[in-house]
Formats: sequence, C-alpha cells, structure tokens
Amino acid sequence: MTHQRIVWTDSALECRSYMKRLTLTICTVLAALALSLAHGQSSSSLDEARVVAVHQAVLALDEHLDQPKMERGGLDAAVFTVFAWQQARTPEEDAKVVAIGREKLAAIRRMAAWYPSKIGIAKSADELIALNAAGRKAAVIGLLNATQLGRALVTRLHDLGVIIDVSQLSSAAFEQTVARSRAPVVASRSAVRALPKATVVDLVDTIDYVVKLVGVAHVGISSDFEHAGGIVGYGNASEAINITRELLRRGYNDVEIGKVWSGNWIRVLREVEKLRGDTSND
Repeated sequence: MTHQRIVWTDSALECRSYMKRLTLTICTVLAALALSLAHGQSSSSLDEARVVAVHQAVLALDEHLDQPKMERGGLDAAVFTVFAWQQARTPEEDAKVVAIGREKLAAIRRMAAWYPSKIGIAKSADELIALNAAGRKAAVIGLLNATQLGRALVTRLHDLGVIIDVSQLSSAAFEQTVARSRAPVVASRSAVRALPKATVVDLVDTIDYVVKLVGVAHVGISSDFEHAGGIVGYGNASEAINITRELLRRGYNDVEIGKVWSGNWIRVLREVEKLRGDTSND
C-alpha cells in the first residue's frame, strides 16, 4: 500500500538526509496556506489589516516554541518534543534516557497544569481544535530519537493513533518506514535541497517549490528555532505573521494558507487516529 506524505519546509532550509529521529506526534495541526502563484501582490499594496485578519483566523502550528513569543506572533499550537541524547546502547544508558524522557514529559504536563487558562495538551485533532476555539494554546507532544526501536514500532504507533515523523532517518530507514506504514507519514524537519538559508522570502520560495512539486495539500511549516532554524523575518515565534504576509503577497488564498499552517497536519492526524486498535494489516 502506498501513502502520500507531507514535506514540511524547515526555516533552516536544510535537508538532513541521514539523521536518527522519528518524532511520534500524539496530536498535531498546522493552519493555513495555498496556491495562487501566478498573480502576486507587492508589499506596498498588501492591506495589513487583511494580513492580521487572515493570520488570526488560521490555526498556526510550528514544531518549536517559546510561549510568550507564541502570544505575540499569533502562533496557536506547537509540538513539545521529549528528547534525551543516548550515548550508547547499554542497559544503564537505556535507563538514563528513559528517566530523562519521563522528567521532560512531566515538565510539559506541569506547564499545562500551572497555566490551564493559557495552554492545554492536545491528544487528538478534535482536542487541538477545541483548545484553539477556547482561545488557549495547544501543546502537542512528540518523541525524538525512537528510531532504534525498529520496524515493530511502526505497527505499535499506528495502533495507538500516533503520527510517524520520518525526519532525520537514513534513506533506507525512510523507505522501510513508508513501506510498512498503514497511514500517511510526515517529514516535519526537512526541507528542499539547494535553496538558500536567509529570509522569509527564501522560506516561502521553498514553500512555492514544494507546492509546485507535490501540491499545496502536502506542505507545512516547521521552524526548529532551537537548532539551526531562525531566518531574517522569522527568527522566533513572535514573527509568525510574516509568513502569512508573504503567502498573501504571492496570491495564496485563506483556505490554502490554512492548509499549510495546520490543515494538512490535522488531516494526517485524523487519518492516523482511524488506525487506533486496528490490527488487520499486522
């Protein structure tokens, strides 16, 4: 069985082919984008009130966040990744990594418990949308570096309704994961090759490229600010509206912008959620 996949454009504008991460996203969404590339508008002619209205209307989600900057930038949801660097495959190192991971997971849950009026943990597409409708930020939980758990993990994740992220996999591991997958996968921290790392304009150039290559239904945004991410005009979550502005300038409509910011991710999440408890293809 073949499945379509989403390519998320990383603001680092890098394509890392041989990395070891499989992000397991328990809930997710991104929010809005699209294609109308033939007739762009100049920055001077673009109505700023229109930019603000569209950005506020979409559910904007990114892979990394700083909560106060999320507020300023109108970013509605983000993936909080549980990660612990493993130095070796030994029982002692395994126990250490598990302990660190549980500690970080507990910290995410404490954040939601301490600030319940501001943010909540979304475990499904419906919960994510409900949090946004209530005016609260949504925290989606991801797990980094589960690759070493092997092929059996793909089946188990599907049974749990978890999205599989193929970023930072080797080419061979990527092909094996897609072949075994019963649902669409995402590549959240990946980008196209041979494109510059510089400005918002460059970032949206990559979005245009992927839209032309595979269609607007298969593209999204992930910044990775904490690592190599951060470009001029989108250096942190407070500047998220600049992406919406550039998309509007190029002629993307409200529906298309919604797909890129979160609609595509939500669609994939709903498809994965259908597999919970499904063992028919094991």
